[in-house]
Amino acid sequence: MVDAVENTHISYNEFFTQDECDHIISIFERDKDSVPYGTDTGYDDTLTATYSKYNWLSNPDIEPLNIPQRLFNLPFFKDWEHLIIQCWGNALHTGEDLKQHYHGHEIEEQFRRFYFINCNIFLGGEYNKTWYKDLDYVENKPGDIHIFSCELEHRVDTNTGRDTRYSMALDIYPTYPKDEPLQRYRVFKRESS
Repeated sequence: MVDAVENTHISYNEFFTQDECDHIISIFERDKDSVPYGTDTGYDDTLTATYSKYNWLSNPDIEPLNIPQRLFNLPFFKDWEHLIIQCWGNALHTGEDLKQHYHGHEIEEQFRRFYFINCNIFLGGEYNKTWYKDLDYVENKPGDIHIFSCELEHRVDTNTGRDTRYSMALDIYPTYPKDEPLQRYRVFKRESS
């Protein structure tokens, strides 16, 4: 079993192309009112509130991007045989933000014994900064992915841009308990080459 390592933070440029980013944004906008939203998530009427009820990797127009296998192809995930992924979108309109947080304290009870990885993929918007506790502010380009361990605090300050800032977020677990229901998580196995 591969274990997620504490104090991890690595990034890769151009995980998605600009066209792919634009495609995902268009799907977020098209489907945002028809997918399930969680209640009591702390995110009222925003795309982020889908995280507790809907996995965007299940969307039939996002599935062809083959995101899980592309993750397996990154050097960071080269030794992982399974990815258990929760995926959601963020759309921050002008004046909105994502408060400082980390994901490790919000995980389901069945996963508490596992340390896990977070990913942020910047998709677009004039306001392109993300703050990470270990790096300070990072200016993202569309398609850039940050991979970091679940204890790392991060935030997006108030969007001062003239348009909506979009990103895709993922929580990724290295393994799963076989007898537990996965609910909003999807399990992916590395494809044989």
